[in-house]
Amino acid sequence: MFTGEPMFDLVIGALFSALIGSLIGGTKGRSGAGAVLGLLIGPIGWLLVAVGKDRRPKCPECGGVIVPGARRCKNCGASLVAEPTARRAQPHITFRKKSASAETVACPHCVQPILKSSLVVGHNTCPSCAQVFDVEQA
Repeated sequence: MFTGEPMFDLVIGALFSALIGSLIGGTKGRSGAGAVLGLLIGPIGWLLVAVGKDRRPKCPECGGVIVPGARRCKNCGASLVAEPTARRAQPHITFRKKSASAETVACPHCVQPILKSSLVVGHNTCPSCAQVFDVEQA
């Protein structure tokens, strides 16, 4: 491995050390840190990465390592997708039948005017912001 050129041997040794550090760090989700520590402090960096904290995501049920973005744990089959929460109360607008002075109402989310003639009692969707709101008849 030694070529007689000290600088060349030093560079090859540093790159080899960084590669080993990256491989060790890859098993803990820290390949970048492993490469840097391996490059800078060699085998001591390898040890630091090997005993360091595992940064890969874990299953909340079994504690096994999971693939980022997975919907189910490959170890125990537990669902990793958050359960939908209870439906929030939607903001609503109250119509008054006898008030014919205004032909529009404001969206409770984006305050854009909406024609009263395009709304129905119950759930409606704003054409500007696509948010759902309720309309009640008074």
